[in-house]
Formats: sequence, C-alpha cells, structure tokens
Amino acid sequence: MISWLETTAEPRIAQVSSLQPDIREAWLATAGRKWIDLNGRQMRDWNHAYEHLAEAFELPDYFGRNLDALSDCLSDRHVLRGDAVVICIAHSSEVLADASSDALAKLMDTLTMVADELSAPVKDGDSWDRPAIPFHVLLAGVDNDARLQGYPPAPDSRFPGPLS
Repeated sequence: MISWLETTAEPRIAQVSSLQPDIREAWLATAGRKWIDLNGRQMRDWNHAYEHLAEAFELPDYFGRNLDALSDCLSDRHVLRGDAVVICIAHSSEVLADASSDALAKLMDTLTMVADELSAPVKDGDSWDRPAIPFHVLLAGVDNDARLQGYPPAPDSRFPGPLS
C-alpha cells in the first residue's frame, strides 16, 4: 500500500519523478480519500493559480482568491471533504513561474501550514472535532527548478525519487 501517504508524517511536500496511475487508483480505493490533480502549466500566475485551485478543490463562491482564504478553505473539513488528501502537481516547475520570485515559496508555505493544521486531531467535544487528516503534496516535473530543490524525495518506495 502507500504507507507514507496514509500518515501525517513529514515530509508533507515531496518530489517524485513520475506518478504511476496504480498509486492514484489504490489511494482512491478507500472511501473518504481525496486525490487532487493540479497542472502547473495552468498555474503560471496568481490569477490562473487561484482559478485552477478553486476548480480542482471545488472551493465555495466566497473563496477570497488569496493565500489566507486558501488556507481557511483547505483547513475546513466541510470544504475539503476528505479524510485524507493528496495533491499531485504535474509540471511543478511551471507553478507561478510568471509571478514574483517568492510566489511559489508562499504557496508551498501555505500548503505546509494546512498540512500541519490538519495533522493534529481536534478533540474539544464540539461538532467540529475531527481525527488527524493526512495531507500531502507530490511535486512531479520539478525539472531541476531551484525553487523546488528544498523538497525531499517522497519516502515511500512505490514513488520513484527525483531524477538526478
């Protein structure tokens, strides 16, 4: 199985050199899991990135098209609607390539904050209590992009690491 993705363990964002369709299929074979495919070619600037994210995650109409709003929506289990989430970004080196030099880092920081928040269960005795939710981002098509080199290879042996 896909052991690392089933946990809240770090790294929560990792590089992969290729994605095998059987991994996605195996992931989705368990009810409640969500797999979001994103295409970096459709996310080259903030406007297109927010449009692509809103569509892929089926974000509500009130989504504010900024990083704080993205964090709020993805941290809300009623919006996220998944017991475990994998985001797979194809052509990762193209994400926010036409934006400022720190734009991609800001997006990845936001996704890391969401993963950190979801990794802790909420047990307050209220209606919003929830278990820990695994949330991982797979970066495919890194293409030696210096902006993405700080992310390690995926630790699960079923995912090939980045090409050297």
